[in-house]
Amino acid sequence: MINWMQHNRKYLVVTLWVSAIAFIGSGAVGWGAYKYGGAGADSVAKVGNIAISNSDLRITTNQIFQYYNSIFQGRFTKEQAQKMHLQEQALGKLVNEALLLNYADELGITALKEDIIKEYASIKAFQVDGHFSKSRLEQILRAQGMSKKEFENQIKKSIKLKKLENALKLPPTSLEEESLFAGKSLEDHLIIKKLPSQLDKINPKEADIKAYWQQHKADYKSPKSYTVNIVEIPDSVVKLNEEELHDFYNKHKYQYKDAKGKIKSFEDAKADLTKALAHQKAKKEALKRYLDLKKGKIKAEKTVTVAENNRTINIQALSQLKSGDYLKAVEKEGGWISGKLISINPPAPLSFEKAKDLAKRDLAQKLDKKELTTQAQVLVKKGFKDGKDLGFVSLGDAKKITALTPSQSARLLQTVFQKADKSGYIMSHEGAVVYQVKEQKLFDRDRFKGEESKLKTNIQSLKKDAIMQGLIEKLKKRYEIKQLVTFKNQKEG
Repeated sequence: MINWMQHNRKYLVVTLWVSAIAFIGSGAVGWGAYKYGGAGADSVAKVGNIAISNSDLRITTNQIFQYYNSIFQGRFTKEQAQKMHLQEQALGKLVNEALLLNYADELGITALKEDIIKEYASIKAFQVDGHFSKSRLEQILRAQGMSKKEFENQIKKSIKLKKLENALKLPPTSLEEESLFAGKSLEDHLIIKKLPSQLDKINPKEADIKAYWQQHKADYKSPKSYTVNIVEIPDSVVKLNEEELHDFYNKHKYQYKDAKGKIKSFEDAKADLTKALAHQKAKKEALKRYLDLKKGKIKAEKTVTVAENNRTINIQALSQLKSGDYLKAVEKEGGWISGKLISINPPAPLSFEKAKDLAKRDLAQKLDKKELTTQAQVLVKKGFKDGKDLGFVSLGDAKKITALTPSQSARLLQTVFQKADKSGYIMSHEGAVVYQVKEQKLFDRDRFKGEESKLKTNIQSLKKDAIMQGLIEKLKKRYEIKQLVTFKNQKEG
């Protein structure tokens, strides 16, 4: 029986194996937002002969959480993770791994003791003065909330998956290398002429603005907004002492590193520590205020209306509520708010006076674009002789075109190499750029030799991804996949 996993293919794509050591020292997050479908078993799923344990799911969910947290610069919350269904993502990833591990077992691929020892010795996080340290290993695993056995299992899986991947590697052929290079290294000799925007010189008459507004009334509305009774808890009101900061540093110091990846001293990290701990404690106070508001022990301090385009408050949290619901510690810039949602105010049409400046801007842009387009079309048809010679450029040479802005350069090259025409133009906020292709180079042998090593790597990566994708699709039909848990917000079956 292949159940839920079959119906949620977005969780079954091939994913890169996230090493158990990738986010060592980042700390762990508690989950548990699921119920078991079986009676008392610790397994959350079974794929072929391999059981996926609750521990596997917890570890993998934390790894993915820390990955997103690094992208969001430490501001990725558990609430955001739940909305993104991180546990389902983690289970999908574990199912992929289990499919591959079943196949590795069939092929007789194992993780030898010497492989495991070598892997441990290579992990810099476990080294002190360049040598493996057992005490450092134990310290880090405790901080990660992971036992030695759990970590060793992760290492074994990593070794087996790497061996399987190496066994499936196909070397690139000369034809593949030359084809990939030719596709991305095609060069055109370009001449361009810039037509700058005249937007600042366009001043439409009020009658024209009003006529334009009349035609486009539906485009001018106030943003959706939320009227909320709130209590505000800014981070700045939180009082901290040195002992608290030192304790916080000892628990989280692995998150505070300098540009070279070295853990900062307490003093160097103090400003960031103070900010993070104050924000954390302010949230606890916001949660208390939330409960007090619900119980009627306190009253809201003020009423505010928050527009949907407000960037200082977590609007997503507000958007999940309905009128009368209480706000539970909603993050805002420099603190938190708790409160009660009074009303949701839908967008409303703006009067001419309120929309006038917006309509004037839009009309001016329309007139400017119309004039630039006319000029550009004339130059494309008749040609021009007073342009700037860019020489030979390829699709990846946007940074070399200093005569244009980065966005203009990228758009110009995309247009030139996607269209067969020898001349044309592009439009942007800065104006129009008209181009002519004078001649073309199809293959540069010297440049190819300089990039051959990179091409080999890229082709191997493309082949590996394609092979692994195809293999997993085949293995889904070979091994039975059973999900034994139901996640929060996930329908059963």
